[in-house]
Amino acid sequence: MESQHRSVYKRGADDGFLFGGYLSALALCVCGSPYIPWLAIPALALMILVPVVIYRFLRRSYVRDFGLSGFSELWLQGIITFVCGTLLMAAIAYIFMRFIKPDFVIDQVKTAAGLYRTMADPQAQQMAHTLDLMIERHLVPAPIYVVVEMMLMGIFTGSILSMFITWIVRRRKVHTGLDDVNTGK
Repeated sequence: MESQHRSVYKRGADDGFLFGGYLSALALCVCGSPYIPWLAIPALALMILVPVVIYRFLRRSYVRDFGLSGFSELWLQGIITFVCGTLLMAAIAYIFMRFIKPDFVIDQVKTAAGLYRTMADPQAQQMAHTLDLMIERHLVPAPIYVVVEMMLMGIFTGSILSMFITWIVRRRKVHTGLDDVNTGK
């Protein structure tokens, strides 16, 4: 029965599974855009729509609870959605960086070094030199470190975003159908 109350953890995990597919598509577009440039367009669109997707998840839960969900409950659901979604996205990103395109991280460092070399600023030249030294001394992070950083960033920013979206969700009143009932007074 859909109207039955489900645990905030279950809602977050269920939404997180769907959101993980969304974030995985986003990650693949971002990771693929250096090799297939037009992928930057859907990547940008997917980034911009993240707040809308989270809003829809939280609003759906709020309406199902007839507007009785507390702020902390909805916020926790948003955080869990980001945690679960980010874990799925991280697994896909790791597979891409480790097995499909194993030179992805070093390619990005080389690209950044080349970009800094084209700038006239002495600090940019120093940064290019530092990146070249990282490559030369094999100090470029492994894909697992990049993925863990992506996870931490996604969960942190997702928890902040969920807080703001929860506030917005709770600002809109839920019409339950009982609003128009005459109380006889």
